[in-house]
Amino acid sequence: MLPIKETDIIEAYKRVIERFSGDLSELVEMVKETINSELNNDCSKNIEPIETKINNDRKLIMEIFQKKRNKEITDEYYNNEYIRLSEEIHSLEEDIEKKKSQNTNIQIKKEKMKIILDTLSKEKVDLYDQQIMRKLIEYIKAIDKHTLEFQFKCDLKIIEEI
Repeated sequence: MLPIKETDIIEAYKRVIERFSGDLSELVEMVKETINSELNNDCSKNIEPIETKINNDRKLIMEIFQKKRNKEITDEYYNNEYIRLSEEIHSLEEDIEKKKSQNTNIQIKKEKMKIILDTLSKEKVDLYDQQIMRKLIEYIKAIDKHTLEFQFKCDLKIIEEI
């Protein structure tokens, strides 16, 4: 496959931007609103209910332990409940780790969005400027010699013919 000329890539980028909206200021405002909305989204809230459930299960374990000591329940009942609650706690702790990992990925995306927002917040933004283009685009992938895929840092993918 022959190399794709940089001018063809830039022209395709311009068509992608123009396809969004004839008025670039409208596009800039739309992107700013989307980014601000994402930046204000608190992703730690999805962990709090799980932590509450873990704490409640730990309290239940302590309660059944006390009942066992006081001979209010049988050893078998205690063992079964202890195993059940322990497995549930372990599963919930794994869920928390997954969510923390997801939150880390979200934070990384938010940092990228902050950079884009800072760039777009400057007066007289020229989205055709190559430096701004590089800040907005994660990568450009050549699908074939006539087709490019633009991956924007805000997770938007657009395919454009050159």
